[in-house]
This record gives sequence, C-alpha cells and structure tokens, in this order.
Amino acid sequence: MNWITIIWAMAASACVTMAVPHLAIWVKRRSEVAHLLFALCALGAAGDALAELVMLKATTVEGYALALRALFVPVALLVVSWVWYVRNYFGHGRRSFAMAVTIAWLLVVIIDAFSPFSPVFSEISGLRIVQTPWGEPFSLAKGTTSPLNQVLNLADLVVLVFIVDVSATLWRRGNRRRAMLFGIGIVRTSEEFGAQGELPSHPELLDWLASELVQRKWDLKSLLKLMVTSATYCQSSRVTPELFARDPD
Repeated sequence: MNWITIIWAMAASACVTMAVPHLAIWVKRRSEVAHLLFALCALGAAGDALAELVMLKATTVEGYALALRALFVPVALLVVSWVWYVRNYFGHGRRSFAMAVTIAWLLVVIIDAFSPFSPVFSEISGLRIVQTPWGEPFSLAKGTTSPLNQVLNLADLVVLVFIVDVSATLWRRGNRRRAMLFGIGIVRTSEEFGAQGELPSHPELLDWLASELVQRKWDLKSLLKLMVTSATYCQSSRVTPELFARDPD
C-alpha cells in the first residue's frame, strides 16, 4: 500500500474541505475577510501537500524541479494569508511586519519564477531514492545549494519576527484587559494557570463565564460588554471598612 500517496492526498483533501465552507461564508458576507484569509490559508496548505507529493514520487530531475518550483506558490499563499488572517482575527501584529512578510514572500515567488531549480538549488544533479521505515521509496534531490537560498531564509526570519511580535502583544494586552476589568484576575497568578498557579477566587463565576463565552460563539467583545454592563460591575467603587474587610482586593 502506498502510504505516502494516501497520507499526503488525505492532508490535501482535509485542507480543501476546511477551505470550502469558509469561502462560502465569505461569498455571502464579504465584510468578514477573516473567512477568505482562512480559506486561502487552507488552499495554500493543500497545494503545498500536492506539490510535495509530486516531488516525493518524482522519477526524473525535470519532474522534481518542476514540482519544487511550483511548491513555492502555495507556500507563499499559505504564509501570507496566515499572517493577514492572524492580524485580522486577533487585531494584533504590526502592519509593517505583515507587509514585510508579504514583500519577502513575493520576492521569493519572483525569484522562483526565474530560477530553473527554484531558490533552493542552483543545480540538481540527480535524485536520491530513500526508503521509509516501512520500506516505501521516495525521492530526494542531490545538487548545489543556490546563493538565492538566503532570500528564503530571510523570508522565514521575517515570519518569525511577526510571530514573536503577535505573541508578545497578545500576552501583554491579555493581562492588561484582565487588570482593567478586575484589578486582579479571577485567578491571581495570570502568568501560571497550571498546577503551580493559585486556584480561582470565584470558580462558579469562572465556570459561568466560560460557558457564556461558548454560547456567544467565542465573541469576546460581547462577553466583555456583558460584564461591564452588569449590575455588579456598575456598583460604586467607594470602599467602606465593612466592604474592605470582606474583600480587600
């Protein structure tokens, strides 16, 4: 049984299956760009899987080189769409970094279009047949690494910078949001929710908020509006000795 073909084809099919409903939603609601970007991400991943499959099963240098060159188009689509999806969905990530990722990967695609063996190789001298642990053969290229490969490394580095920037921003603004609403979070140790962290001060409230967030289809803005317009949150912040004794935080 040809497991490589089965696994890579299933991966491509799964990505297309995920893309179709999001694309259909975007066609009906054009303002929801996140659905379009997610669909493009999934289609890019599907194209990546198919190009890799052709490379793994190639029997000639020409066939391998053609698939390798074709690979960079869906990879660029995947990366660029993912970056803008993250920025659109989470509302974080510097626009300048997202633009840098887009330009870097566009440059990779342009170089790929004019390179006979892609930006990875300046020449492919032959194919090396390798076997999987279960004995199935697949092809790997033998050749000379191209100096243009540094452009690909730079494009990867720009993506890494974007990921670090988004991760840091999400972490900082997440803590700030909890502090803005509660002063101290329901879980005091907001940096540690695991076994070493403190237990929530109001577990029933935490459970209710979690279930409410699910019922609201993960709409965080709606949940925040619910909290800040609640009778409890709108109470006076004036502290009396009796109230301070009951809740010093």
